Amino acid sequence: MRLNIFKLTAAAAASIALLELAPAAQAVTIDVAPGKLAGALESAVLDSELRISGVADARDLNILRELPADVTSLDLSNTVITALTADSPVHLGKTMFEANHLPAYILFRAPFSSVVLPEGLTVIENGALAGSAVTEITIPEGVTFIGEYAFYGCRNLKTVNLPSTLLSIGRGAFAGCPVLENINLDATRVTLLPEECFSGDVSLRSLDAIHITTVGTRALAGSGIERLSLPAAEDLGDFALADMPDLLVLTVSPSARFGVGALMNCSSLVSVNGTPDIVPDLFAANCTSLQPTSLISNAESIGKFSLANSSVDQIVLGPGLTSLDENALKGATALTYIDATALTSDVPDAFDSTFAGLDPATIKLKVSDDNINDWKAHAVWSKFDIFSEGTLGVDDIPTSSQYDGISISFNGNTMTATAPEPITSAAIYDLNGNLLLTLPAGECASSADTSSLPAGVWVVAVRTASAFKGIKVIN
Repeated sequence: MRLNIFKLTAAAAASIALLELAPAAQAVTIDVAPGKLAGALESAVLDSELRISGVADARDLNILRELPADVTSLDLSNTVITALTADSPVHLGKTMFEANHLPAYILFRAPFSSVVLPEGLTVIENGALAGSAVTEITIPEGVTFIGEYAFYGCRNLKTVNLPSTLLSIGRGAFAGCPVLENINLDATRVTLLPEECFSGDVSLRSLDAIHITTVGTRALAGSGIERLSLPAAEDLGDFALADMPDLLVLTVSPSARFGVGALMNCSSLVSVNGTPDIVPDLFAANCTSLQPTSLISNAESIGKFSLANSSVDQIVLGPGLTSLDENALKGATALTYIDATALTSDVPDAFDSTFAGLDPATIKLKVSDDNINDWKAHAVWSKFDIFSEGTLGVDDIPTSSQYDGISISFNGNTMTATAPEPITSAAIYDLNGNLLLTLPAGECASSADTSSLPAGVWVVAVRTASAFKGIKVIN
């Protein structure tokens, strides 16, 4: 046993000795003048790290992609990029290049895992590092613009450090970066989050952007953000935040305008603080965790499929509402109560398909005394369980003959509802049909504290997928 240990120890010592004798990787520095890098590289013995020092132009930068694969680090911090006007095309058919600009696609698919950019840089042009192997990038102070798709498809890019001087970012600049986790957008002066800027960045879990006022089409679509703070955002483009399955909470300006499908397919979303005047088509379609009551309380119109398949169980129609378009609430099967008392004049337009998949007869519709007859005469709204402030809401609650198994009980200030199948909705109303309390849904048992409710006669309504039970409670 001792012999074996000695042999292992000796082998380890030999390995250490070899490591000590092996030369450490050295950074190679090449001093360059405009147009001279190619010649300097011919006589250079390269290692894993290459530093370029001096003045270079587009001719020099254009050959960097062709360096051997074992050069994994490129340091341009001491490089000055000078302007160039050539007699023949140098890169992408261009003959003219500006000073302090990293030219378009100049490091496209470059193999470097580490790139240090020139200190005097002011512009990163379109696609400059798209598809490259870079893992972390620091954009130097002085850069004011990052072009379209500048870092698109950088599949190893994890961290981006942006400068305080940055004013503008181009479309898709950081799209398709699946491991991007960290980017300090709030350190910049950028106000527009452009189209597809972070689209598909599934590892990006948070983003604070205090200066952003406009979010472009699909700017964050498909990203992995969980909590999104855009407190100054006034305009969110079409599908701006669509397909974000992990998004829980969204903060925008309360008066923000939302484009078509702006929140579509955000299945975990539970909170949005905006109150748009126009609820656009596909607005929050398939947001199965969202209760969009406050989102539509000021709406003038509710667009096609805007709340389709949402989990909304009650909605309030604002005084300016003129229409609910086709399929607006399709599949919103939890809906049991609509408060339309703010609409004291014209009844809003609606279609049979507005509530596709729902049974209007099971949905209570509270309207103003002044126009209850107009609601009852409407081709669509007349199918609902209509009552007004002057009628007893309890008389209008239907009781299914299949309610056996649903139990409603009180123990002190706690009300409990149980059922043999998951409860889809449970609520307490007063005799005028005003909603007092909503109980949690989704389980076979649901409880709530009723101590804050006003004394009097309550109406308790509990619904499952196949049954309904309503009772009066005198408190």
